[in-house]
Amino acid sequence: MRLFVAITLSGELNSRLASLQDELRTCGADVKWVERENLHLTLKFLGEVEPAQALQMVPRLRQDMEGYGELVLHFKGIGVFPAWSRPRVIWVGLDPNPSLMDLHRRVEGALLPLGFGSEPFTPHLTLGRLRSRANWTQLEQRLRLCQGENWGEERVKEIVLMQSHLTPRGPRYEVLETFTLTSGQKFF
Repeated sequence: MRLFVAITLSGELNSRLASLQDELRTCGADVKWVERENLHLTLKFLGEVEPAQALQMVPRLRQDMEGYGELVLHFKGIGVFPAWSRPRVIWVGLDPNPSLMDLHRRVEGALLPLGFGSEPFTPHLTLGRLRSRANWTQLEQRLRLCQGENWGEERVKEIVLMQSHLTPRGPRYEVLETFTLTSGQKFF
């Protein structure tokens, strides 16, 4: 099973980012855009996991998420990884958020005893991946104009354990488990 832990988006923010993708498509660049229903913020990519190990994750994550309050994320800016001179991934960024960083650490801490290592976390939401540099100049100009744009906020009340099914048409994601963040606290 190919798994990851993520934050999914509400309809409003999802629609806004899908509209942004539609606008960027008009540049004609050779990009594989993330399907609207697949837009998410990955907290921890786990890769291939045995079903028995996946079953062990659920109670650990549930326990570590218990008492964690909802948080509000502000999506802002746009950029590319690894660099503008070597673009491979187009992303939307987030305002710095210590609570999101703490949530990431909690997820990693829950999974560390199961053999999953710790990795650097750069919060972002992937919009698409460049397949070639065809029409990159036009797309880069459009992206640079959007660098300071505010895309909206997301009130996060849950995180999910997702399975990625790879298909010839692209990945299809399935929510395996939902972990509610409802202690009554709110982190901003």
